[in-house]
Amino acid sequence: MSLPALSAEEMLVWNDRTAQTWRHLVEERPEVLAVPCDIFGVNTVGQLLHHIVAVETRYAQRLAGIPETPFDAIPYTTAAEIFGAHDSALQILRAELAKGGDWDRKFEFQTLTMGLARA
Repeated sequence: MSLPALSAEEMLVWNDRTAQTWRHLVEERPEVLAVPCDIFGVNTVGQLLHHIVAVETRYAQRLAGIPETPFDAIPYTTAAEIFGAHDSALQILRAELAKGGDWDRKFEFQTLTMGLARA
């Protein structure tokens, strides 16, 4: 029995569609960024969105073999800042997919809260 699966491009489309929904909400209601949120140890929705796009950005950079942007250097006070980081990450990921690199390679990296990780 085979499990349903998405291709990498289908996953990026889904990811971007979800991000666009959030982008529109934050553009129409920027005050949502200040709404309290206790998911994954953050204090606001803005901090949660920052965490998501920072991880997305840093993973894309790792896969591309380019220097990682420091977590705190990714701004998150406006929709343009948050989703600009998202757009940049998708651009890097799509470029990597187009190259068709070695998707079986493993690498280690330091996480902010869980220590050393391997992917």
